[in-house]
Amino acid sequence: MKVQKKKNLSLNSVLERTQDQGSCELVEHEGLHQKNIFKKDDKIAFRFQMAAFLMQNNLPFNLSEKLMEFIKGLLPLHSAEKIQSFTINRNHVSAIASECIGEYLQKKYLNILENTYFSIAIDEGSIKGNIEYLAINARFLENESEVTTKLIGLIEMGASSTGETLYNTLNAFLFSGEDGNKRKKMFMGIAADGAPNMISLVKGVTNRFKAEIPYLEITHDFCHVLNLILRECIGNFPQEYVTIVDDIAATFSRSPQKTVKLRTFLVQLNVTDQNIKLLSMKKYVKNRWSSFQECLERVLELTLGLKQYFEVNGIPKQREYFKEDGPNIAMLQLLLCLVNKLNHYIITFQEENMDIQKVVRKLKQCALGVGEFLFNILDTQDQKGEKFEEESFVDSDYMFDKLRLLIAKDITKDSDSYKNSSRSEVQFQSFFLDAYPHLKVFLENKDSQFCNNFFKVAHEFLETAFERIKKEFPFTDSDSCLMCVDGFLLRNKSSLETLKTLAARFDNVIPKEHFSKFNEEVNDLVHEGKRIGKKVNDTLTSSFLSVWKQERDSFGMIYKLALAMQVLPFSTVSLERSFSVLTDIKTIKRNRL
Repeated sequence: MKVQKKKNLSLNSVLERTQDQGSCELVEHEGLHQKNIFKKDDKIAFRFQMAAFLMQNNLPFNLSEKLMEFIKGLLPLHSAEKIQSFTINRNHVSAIASECIGEYLQKKYLNILENTYFSIAIDEGSIKGNIEYLAINARFLENESEVTTKLIGLIEMGASSTGETLYNTLNAFLFSGEDGNKRKKMFMGIAADGAPNMISLVKGVTNRFKAEIPYLEITHDFCHVLNLILRECIGNFPQEYVTIVDDIAATFSRSPQKTVKLRTFLVQLNVTDQNIKLLSMKKYVKNRWSSFQECLERVLELTLGLKQYFEVNGIPKQREYFKEDGPNIAMLQLLLCLVNKLNHYIITFQEENMDIQKVVRKLKQCALGVGEFLFNILDTQDQKGEKFEEESFVDSDYMFDKLRLLIAKDITKDSDSYKNSSRSEVQFQSFFLDAYPHLKVFLENKDSQFCNNFFKVAHEFLETAFERIKKEFPFTDSDSCLMCVDGFLLRNKSSLETLKTLAARFDNVIPKEHFSKFNEEVNDLVHEGKRIGKKVNDTLTSSFLSVWKQERDSFGMIYKLALAMQVLPFSTVSLERSFSVLTDIKTIKRNRL
């Protein structure tokens, strides 16, 4: 309920009267009861007291409902007399948080990891200060069904954070003692970002573990990889257009007055055109994923308002940004389409508990989503359509097999297979406009030189992206087993050999003395594979694990291997979120936590 503030009614007087005399007296004193807003009862008095408590203690207002639930939950447990006698202070809370709850949860999850396969994600960061921390998340299966990710450790680092220091710290935290040896046997892999102390081939912490435990799956976080690829592609795009976005974002992020003036122009435009949105310019944060895409999108949403604003308030170069006959809007629209192509998958891989089958599918779809613009992936005899549908796993799997030859490491732009599969200039232009038909209007009345350059820039952007995806994604990496997960789908006879390869690698899952029994189960798939494969491919929206769980009485070893594969690492995004949450918990004032 909204109450108009009177000039003689200060916040302090409201809080004082609410606490000392109750809300009813305040309402009567101010004459608010005449407006029939409040009733004289205890409920309203309580609401005023709660609001006063939140405001005085600088607490978020959305805490009110949870605080109300907590108070109601205390009443059946403790009498009013007992609650009156209870005491608690900041030292009690600090000790409970750090020495009881935190320690309990850590022990709980470390105990779980002794009996279930898991991988870890690691990242370094600071929490509102100069102290560096190593955060550790575990990815594991709960109840042999759902993948879950939990923060299991936050370790304060000293002055050194070399690969050797991180290795020793992690070893001591996870694998010391008899319980640590149990966890080491369940350890499947590590995901990390691209920092040298994390993934350096010689001194990085991940490869130090790899040298000790050869079967480990080491993953460079796919969000981070795609962000680096996107930065390189944007860096190769004509910089005069990238600079426009940067300049506009900087212009308004530094000046609230300019933001207000821009809104004035938008309000005037909105009077005649309701489609004009009353939005503010986004702030461009270069080290934040998706920030450039958000700013670029906002620039194009506010084009009319920005044009009018710069005509009145801009410097000469800004007045040229949105000329009707200029190239800028067309090129910015093109840039947005291309950035969205990669940014879509950056967002996709931020999903925290993604099933490993979905991870592999999205890796394929990312390569296809770029590669289909550059190559004639389908033969003229193929009847599966001209463009793959992202959510169709069967189609994307079928088309990826066509693309696989072009992803091989020895295939370069000069090779015959690359040239023979590439789309001609005319084919590329036609396919590109079919994918983005809204761009046609921006090419109207543009000369042939501009149009040719327009498509050349688009082709170079996508070609750079494809070459980097080919290099960075684990499609041809002999050390990675992610793509081998397809073996559980039983698509063809080679799937059986893939399963044997996985079992031979992960001898912590299928010990050498059990390998012959595993081979027997695989050989039985010669007769049963068609039936099981049909069940797997009929349930593509869910994990293949559910099908193998149904078959575990006959194929128990394969099911065990399928369980272990589910926890293979692919992302460190959950750690980024953890650091964001921890900044709200471990504030500067809580520096002893």
